[in-house]
Amino acid sequence: MNILRMSGITLLACAVLTGNAAAQQKTLKEQLAGAWTLVSWDVTAKDGTKRQDFGPNPKGTLILDASGRYAVVQSRPDRPKFKVSD
Repeated sequence: MNILRMSGITLLACAVLTGNAAAQQKTLKEQLAGAWTLVSWDVTAKDGTKRQDFGPNPKGTLILDASGRYAVVQSRPDRPKFKVSD
C-alpha cells in the first residue's frame, strides 16, 4: 500500500504543477491519463527510515487510462543482464 499511496501523491503533485490553462479545465482523471516516467522511488518505513528499493536512479513507466486501469514497470538500471547459453 505504501507504493500505491506514494505513486498517487507523486501523480497529484505533477497534476497540480502543470500550470496550463487548458489542462485546468479538464478533470483530474483526464489530466492524469497517459504515460509517466519514473524519476524516484523512495519508501519510508513506519520507524521513519528511508530506502530506495530500485536504487538512486530507477527506470520505469506508469501508464494510466481514464477508466482507472494502470500498468507499472520499474527496475534498477544496474541490474545484471540475463545470461543465455546461445
